[in-house]
Amino acid sequence: MAVHTVGTQASLSDSGALLVPGWRRWHQDSWGLLGGRDIWEWGGDSHPGAGSYRLCRPCPWDWTFFRGHCYFFSKSQRNWNDSVTACQEMRAQLVVIKSAEEQNFLLQTFKNKGSTWMGLSDLNEEATWHWVDGSPLSPSLTYWNEGEPNNVGEEDCAEITDSGWNDAKCDAEKFWVCKTSSSSCPNT
Repeated sequence: MAVHTVGTQASLSDSGALLVPGWRRWHQDSWGLLGGRDIWEWGGDSHPGAGSYRLCRPCPWDWTFFRGHCYFFSKSQRNWNDSVTACQEMRAQLVVIKSAEEQNFLLQTFKNKGSTWMGLSDLNEEATWHWVDGSPLSPSLTYWNEGEPNNVGEEDCAEITDSGWNDAKCDAEKFWVCKTSSSSCPNT
């Protein structure tokens, strides 16, 4: 998380950030609705011009915030195992999808960008899908494309596509997305 203090409102106008006078901390549901823009806090007495402003970002600069989590969308392609490692090196994990809202957010975010690895595989036991956090795939929360997973040619890792989930060979190079919890903005 980054918090930056700026002295005047004039310096905010060039930043493209959203000024929220009187807010002492960001609200995670609102942040997602605001499109992930920076939220500036007013630290003054009675009006915005009287005090300083603080920029609070619950995610690193190159990550995207959605409902209490930060997402990193890769610009390079890797195989599934290297994608898992890359996320771990960033203190995150290959994305684990926990809700229909999160699935829709991901579909909208990488629409028309090609297949992307997610943190789901049946590497340990064929046809038994588990997330990288160790949790089993819930039968009530799956978005497999029709006829998937089909395990054609030893497909043991899951990708998300424009239309839903697909099982694919783990050594294929694809984009990847990491997920971690967001930081909270400190009280002032």
